[in-house]
Amino acid sequence: MPGYADDGKDDTAALGWCLNPNEVTHRSAVYFEGHFRLSGTITTYENHGLNLYSAGRILNWQQGPRSSQRGAGSVIRWDGEPGGVMWTYKGAGVSGHLPTLNGMKKAAIGLLVTRDKALNPTKSAIDSFTGLGLKTAIQLGRRGVGELGCDNFYSQNTYLEECEVGVRFNTPQSMDHHFDVIYANDVKVLFRVDSGGRFSADSITVIERTKTILSIGEGMIGGNNGSFWLKCIKADTPTKEVRIVDMDASKHVVINIDGVQVASPAKVIVYRIIAPAVLTVRDHNYLRPGAIEALPSGKDERQVANVLVERCLLGANVVKGGCENLLTDASDECVLSIRDCYDVQGRPVPDKTIVR
Repeated sequence: MPGYADDGKDDTAALGWCLNPNEVTHRSAVYFEGHFRLSGTITTYENHGLNLYSAGRILNWQQGPRSSQRGAGSVIRWDGEPGGVMWTYKGAGVSGHLPTLNGMKKAAIGLLVTRDKALNPTKSAIDSFTGLGLKTAIQLGRRGVGELGCDNFYSQNTYLEECEVGVRFNTPQSMDHHFDVIYANDVKVLFRVDSGGRFSADSITVIERTKTILSIGEGMIGGNNGSFWLKCIKADTPTKEVRIVDMDASKHVVINIDGVQVASPAKVIVYRIIAPAVLTVRDHNYLRPGAIEALPSGKDERQVANVLVERCLLGANVVKGGCENLLTDASDECVLSIRDCYDVQGRPVPDKTIVR
């Protein structure tokens, strides 16, 4: 599907025709080359054989987003009204390389993945996704409109730049999702969880003004819990305000953080949870005093947060304070366990359990 850069034409109808196999049943593959203008949502409906191919990408993964050339590769640009959705997968088992979705800082969602209740469970696997200038780059599920989230979503390479939220989980029931290799530049919140479920992410790099990697919202659906596993996190943010976990909901969630390298160790809280959450932090390259805030649930019944810190480098003041000062003064109703950690000189720190 060739496009013509800056030809002034609206490509919405052509894109919709090519991507809807209900209307073009003989097409099982779509190849994007060029720049396209989009004024309305394009929707890909239930189909298990649609493969996408795209010429080039906006970001050079080897050198990082700073080397991006905004005119390179295949790009779909949003020219519609502010707040629109660019692309919807509706029960679509779609795979392949998507063209860059450039929201021009106007589109609300780049890619919305959902399905009607009547449709069969589906899986979507994307080899590469690039989102630029979007309020939410990828949203899985949409509550309140009679829809379900996708059942399994996998993205092998995800590149995000100048987005408010990278991935938003809005599914009304538990699902399994995985992201493998994520590069975020100037993304305020990388993962935003608004409902229960399970997801994992491996090899995460955030730079520039990214402030939060995992945000768990207070609007999580009642009764739905969650399990989240983030591995191999590298944070290089000059603001020094990156938070690995920021939780606003009192839910029984299980969070595993495995491997963190912070270029300039943050002087603010890097893990903030609320009872009865369970948090495990392994192989964090440097933890300062007050790095963990574990707040009580605020409910009548007593609920305790559990935190395990394992194989982490603890700052000199943390060791000097007996490790209890890893928790902020506001932390309460918490059990903190220290296992197999070491100080700045490589000496082992005695294992201990601290109860507040």
